[in-house]
Amino acid sequence: MPANSYPPPESPSEEPVPPVDGRPLPFENLGDYPGFLARAWSTTRLFWTDSGAAGEGLGCSRRIRPAIGFYALLGMPAMVLGGVVNILWPAQPWFLAALGLPKPAAPVGPGLIIAVFSILFVPVFLAMAFALTGLLYHGGLWVVGGAKAGLGLPVTFRFLLYSAAALGVPVGLADLVLSRFPGSLHILGALLTIGAQLGIFFYQGVIFARAHRTDTWRGVLGMLMPLLVIGLLCGGCLGALMLAGGEEFREAFTKGLKGGV
Repeated sequence: MPANSYPPPESPSEEPVPPVDGRPLPFENLGDYPGFLARAWSTTRLFWTDSGAAGEGLGCSRRIRPAIGFYALLGMPAMVLGGVVNILWPAQPWFLAALGLPKPAAPVGPGLIIAVFSILFVPVFLAMAFALTGLLYHGGLWVVGGAKAGLGLPVTFRFLLYSAAALGVPVGLADLVLSRFPGSLHILGALLTIGAQLGIFFYQGVIFARAHRTDTWRGVLGMLMPLLVIGLLCGGCLGALMLAGGEEFREAFTKGLKGGV
């Protein structure tokens, strides 16, 4: 067989990614945790108590299927429950409560049918959200130089799915309860929820860094950078509209914040 006179170019950066050592997550360790409840509980507890071990387990495998299964079994029911509760007993956003606006009424008739039917599309919306968020977070990590270990996008998706179920679901369920407190307790509960969400976000950044075997600040900044860029873009567009729209736009915008009152 004649030799190829035009071989493709080669680069040292195209070497295969070496395997990464580490202890697998309990949910993927059937040998030490044969029972489903034991695996699920041990994985959830690991994320809350040991960020290093959680990140190590996320980064030692590129299999996304177990992460999808973990979220589908633990995170999806909580999302559906939250959707049903918000439809039947809608909660008022804390900033509208601070403005003294009336509580929104539950949908009835065709509106109720449409709202209940929309719950069937929750898996589709979640899949789109996870895909977009994973790309943004991994892009941010790459920009700050945190993806040099070469573990790839699958580890980022594993991080999102596992952390959303283990860390995000308890905070979301707490918000579901606190958002229905009456009066000033409602605003206090909202402030507590916002504080918890901010704390969880930065804690997730630590786990994100451990999963990709990089510095902590790179993991946190990699998650924060896409949000900052989007916020700056939205703020710039809003500022431009206010300048171009004049007093009428500013009045309409302020009225919209108050619920159209």
